[in-house]
Amino acid sequence: SGNIGEFGVDFVDAVSERGEILDNINLGQTKYSDTYGSTVDIADIEKLENSLKYLREDFDSIKELVSPEFKMAHDIIESNPDAKLIVNFVTVGKIGNTQAKAKWDQLIEKYKDDPNVDFELYDLDRILIAVGIPITPDISIKLNRHVLINEPSIFGFMSAEDLKKITKEHKDTIFSRNPR
Repeated sequence: SGNIGEFGVDFVDAVSERGEILDNINLGQTKYSDTYGSTVDIADIEKLENSLKYLREDFDSIKELVSPEFKMAHDIIESNPDAKLIVNFVTVGKIGNTQAKAKWDQLIEKYKDDPNVDFELYDLDRILIAVGIPITPDISIKLNRHVLINEPSIFGFMSAEDLKKITKEHKDTIFSRNPR
């Protein structure tokens, strides 16, 4: 983990508190602005795209220029080819219908067939929605079959129709961390 702030990557989260490599490696860029809700520049998305390329395919072309943290991120990704990379872009700005949004969509399209790369965009609109989502209330879920109780967790199956009803009533709260 580190705040590496170069080549379009501001953070990498790849190592657990116990020092183990995570199955999902999060990396990304944060973009802040002095102007509340300003739009994101296409160059920021392009930097993130280039970072992904450097970390996965073309590290030798920049290896003399990088910080120890960026090298560590590359080494972890290279030595764990089955780990899933979750590429994050976090901004208090808006991405809207801009050139940056078109570039973001192209980036997703480029990697759509790669099961080891996923993308998450957190712009002002998504952040404000998430802030407004209440904590998951107590809900009852009927599990249909194959129930496995492994304290403190319970695993099982439920019908899509039941899940749809709960989601309609409680929105995204049922997908929040630590639902009750």
